[in-house]
Amino acid sequence: MSHPQILILDEPFNGLDMESVDSLKQFIDEQRNHGTLILISSHILPDLDMVADELVGVYGGEARLLSTFEPGVRGSAESSYKTMIGHEDNHIGQIRGGRHVPR
Repeated sequence: MSHPQILILDEPFNGLDMESVDSLKQFIDEQRNHGTLILISSHILPDLDMVADELVGVYGGEARLLSTFEPGVRGSAESSYKTMIGHEDNHIGQIRGGRHVPR
């Protein structure tokens, strides 16, 4: 596969065996290193820890910026999600170029 500008993956880790998960993570890393913007929707937070550098969650019907972090830090996604609940200062007004733009 070439290196697209944007890659959208919906639940990409769902149903994969461990070897396939590792292969997918390597593919995502390669695409990121070539400057591809990668959007992943997933409820498997530990897998997001290994590939995400920004995390956006949906809570109460609104998108919220949960955190930015270094890929590979275990527990970051789940911790960010738990922290998000009850916080009103992390709503996303608009996202442009993968960055948070306040309302």
